[in-house]
Amino acid sequence: MDEHILAGVRVLLVEDSYDTREGIRILLKQHGADVTAVASAPEALAALADVRPHVLLSDIGLEGQDGCELLRSVRALGPDKGGDVPAAAITAYDASQDRIRALKAGFWDYVCKPLDTELLVNVVAGVARSGASRPLWRISSRS
Repeated sequence: MDEHILAGVRVLLVEDSYDTREGIRILLKQHGADVTAVASAPEALAALADVRPHVLLSDIGLEGQDGCELLRSVRALGPDKGGDVPAAAITAYDASQDRIRALKAGFWDYVCKPLDTELLVNVVAGVARSGASRPLWRISSRS
């Protein structure tokens, strides 16, 4: 696998388990990503405009507001505020109905835990490439 496959890709990682969050953060950085890691949906919403990520990577099973609820909140922001950011889910839930729920919530892809690191890196790269085909973080024409 290309060790710089994620060069220049900004990732906002949302994972409530410190060990998992740090492991993913380090993995993505090793492949060139600029990673901002947060532990909750409220932290992710607060960081979104500053980080301006190319990819939102979120655990589904977050405490409080889960990953699907987070993504619905992000989508409600609208494109000018980053609401159309490409997103991928990470989760321990691996039943087909869980995958369907994540995709219906607006995630573009889905990776199950325990994470296959090569698959995760390639999913993030694929979501970033797909998102690059459409403009992100448009500047509003309103003053």
